[in-house]
Amino acid sequence: MSKPAIVLVPGACLSTTVFSSFLPYLQKLGYSTLTLQLASANPQGDPHLASAVSDAADLRKDIVSILESDGGRDIIVVLHSYAGIPGGGAVKGLSKSIRAEEGKKGGIVGVVWLAALLLPEGKDVASWLEGGKGWEGNKINFPRPGLTSLSLDHVPAGLFNELDPSSPLIAEAEASYVPHAISALSSTAPPQCWQDDEFKGMIGYVQATMDQVIPFEAQERMVKRSEVDWVVRKMEAGHLPWVAYPSETAKVLIDVAKNF
Repeated sequence: MSKPAIVLVPGACLSTTVFSSFLPYLQKLGYSTLTLQLASANPQGDPHLASAVSDAADLRKDIVSILESDGGRDIIVVLHSYAGIPGGGAVKGLSKSIRAEEGKKGGIVGVVWLAALLLPEGKDVASWLEGGKGWEGNKINFPRPGLTSLSLDHVPAGLFNELDPSSPLIAEAEASYVPHAISALSSTAPPQCWQDDEFKGMIGYVQATMDQVIPFEAQERMVKRSEVDWVVRKMEAGHLPWVAYPSETAKVLIDVAKNF
C-alpha cells in the first residue's frame, strides 16, 4: 500500500517557502509532500474581510482538489500555529471513511497540529490562549492598513529562541515572511474536525516545549480542554521546530502518523 502524501500549511505571516528546506527530510522517509497557503497570508483583496472561516473555506477547496487528483489520494494534513484554527475546520467531512461512504476515492487519514492553535468552534485566540508573546512586536497596519508583519528585531527571540540570533537558518527562514490579515488572527474558530467522531483516532499534536509564541503550557492546556484523545509528542524546540531540527521534526511527524 502506498504511503499517504503529507500536506503542510504554515501559520500566520509565513509563506509556504518556510518548508522548502524541510520537505526533503519527509521525502527521504518515503512520503510525497505538498504545501498550501492560507488566503489571509499576503491577501490580494481587502484584508479586513479575512477570517478563519473564509480561510477554512479556501483551504478546503485546495484540499479537495488534492484528494481528487490522480484518481483519489490519501493525505495527512499538518497544521502549524494559526493554521490550526482554519485547518481544523477545512478538513471536516473529508476523512477517508466519510468519502468512501459517499462513493469517493481518497481522503484524509490523519491531521497533526504542530505547535498550533487548537480552538473549539466560536472561540477566538484572545479568549482561549493565556500567556505567550503571540504577535507582540509585530508591525501593525504594515505594509498597508489591515495587515500585520513580523518585525525582524522581534523574530529571533520569538520564533527561534533555541537558535543563536546570527544563525544562517534564521536568515533563510526570513525569506518566507509575508504580511497577514489582522482580522483573520482575531476572528473566531469555525466548527472543528477534532470535535467529531469522524476523526477519532486520527488526530495528533506535536508540542514544542521551548515555544514562546504559543507556550508549552498553553499547548498542553488546549489539548486538555479539547476533552478528546490525541496522539501527543513533545519536541524540545521553539515555535518553528523544523527550522532548527528538520530531521527530528520529520521523524516525529511520521511517528505520530503511524498511530493513525
